[in-house]
Amino acid sequence: MYTLIFTTLGFMLVFRMARAAVRFWDCRAAWGAIIFKSYSLCDNAIVAIGPIAPSQAEELVRWCVAFGVGVKCVLRRERFPFEQVAGFLGADEVETMEKDAKHFALYPSAHHPVRKMEPHMAAQLMQTMEKDIAALIDHCGTMERIKATRLPIAYVSHLRTILMGFVLCLPFVYEGYWGWGTIPAVAAMAFALLGIEGAATECENPFSPKRTNHLGMDGFCETTQREVMELLQWWRKEEGEE
Repeated sequence: MYTLIFTTLGFMLVFRMARAAVRFWDCRAAWGAIIFKSYSLCDNAIVAIGPIAPSQAEELVRWCVAFGVGVKCVLRRERFPFEQVAGFLGADEVETMEKDAKHFALYPSAHHPVRKMEPHMAAQLMQTMEKDIAALIDHCGTMERIKATRLPIAYVSHLRTILMGFVLCLPFVYEGYWGWGTIPAVAAMAFALLGIEGAATECENPFSPKRTNHLGMDGFCETTQREVMELLQWWRKEEGEE
């Protein structure tokens, strides 16, 4: 009977860990998509719009960089850091955002200048940029849904109850077979089983800035800024050669 209980417990732990791993990977994939879409959006702004309407291209790039930082702030529930967007946004713009915005990620997307562009700009280009902006918002929403939707408490509490009962009963069940070896054997079994549950809990919502195993969202924002700066340097170099 105890072996059958262990088999059932094993299936429940595998499901728990698999769901946590899927959630972690979905969040990482969403951040990768945000970096790529931000790069694509800024590339279109600099290369296609910059020669025609440089001020609008500059505004789009600035708020595109702010979007990634806004997503991080929403997921971590922290204030918008001016230091992380210095050089892209002014202190007055960040202050206005903190005062007026209820959602730091949606505020930059609502202030992008794509819909304000001149009619002579290519409709296909504007449509592509609109899709990129919609994709950025969608990926942000994906991570917000993951953060707000955990596994049902009924499943988690049931699993933990069975898990603790199984571990606590191990010494009484196997003491007659293992003797003094029961102590290290039970310790190893408890470490393995409780470790799986702990790892699943750790990876379920990987947004904390203080946990080693969580996503390095500050690094993702810096990657976006670095790639945008490389685009700007390339464009200035091309202009200089011309």
